[in-house]
Amino acid sequence: MRRRIPSPLWILLACLSACGLLAASLQLSAQRDPPVEQPEDIALLSLMEPLPAVPVAYGSVAPGFALPVLDVERELWAGEIELIAKRLLLPIDGITKNTLSDSFSKSRGPGGAQRHHAIDLGAPRGQPVLAVEDGTIRRIKWHPRGGLTIYQYGPEGRYSYYYAHLQKLAKGLAEGCLVQRGDVIAYVGSTGSAASSSPHLHFEVRKLADRDAWWSGDPINPYPLFLAGEERSQGRVLNQAAD
Repeated sequence: MRRRIPSPLWILLACLSACGLLAASLQLSAQRDPPVEQPEDIALLSLMEPLPAVPVAYGSVAPGFALPVLDVERELWAGEIELIAKRLLLPIDGITKNTLSDSFSKSRGPGGAQRHHAIDLGAPRGQPVLAVEDGTIRRIKWHPRGGLTIYQYGPEGRYSYYYAHLQKLAKGLAEGCLVQRGDVIAYVGSTGSAASSSPHLHFEVRKLADRDAWWSGDPINPYPLFLAGEERSQGRVLNQAAD
């Protein structure tokens, strides 16, 4: 008896049918078992940790004012979140954040050997200088470079605020005085090494190493602190303003 050989058409139809069944089987398997990430993919994803969130203080101040992100982040991750949260008051009556310039760590002195661990805030001579927060007047002294200067401690005694090149003090101000944020404590000048044609306030913040050493401690850039702080157009006068 002769065997009947399938025609090429039947062979083609059989192949197409088998391919269709295989595709359907693969699709059903994919729906049941979602693909598993390969170990190298998982290892790569584990390295992509999210960055720490910036405190609300940075996002909520000075609407419309573009913060210098790199400077702010550098100071923020230096661990001074407590100072950021204080929202320090700008220390000269009437100045605004958009007039500030970051002069912290700029070169100073012969050959640029010294670092300017402060910022300078230019203002007319005699403009009121305000206490940046509540605290105590720790020291008032004359310095050859700083001229008439004030060291103020914060309420916890962990930070020192240094005001220099002052023209005069507010009447009644003395060492040991308690002051409140916004009190007028002095007036802008150009005493010490400041040029007489450029009256300004030299302002420093230091984290105290020793509460009895008002000059000590690590310097902290006031610039991002002021950007996260507040402005005030009129300061409160401590007792009576100087003549």
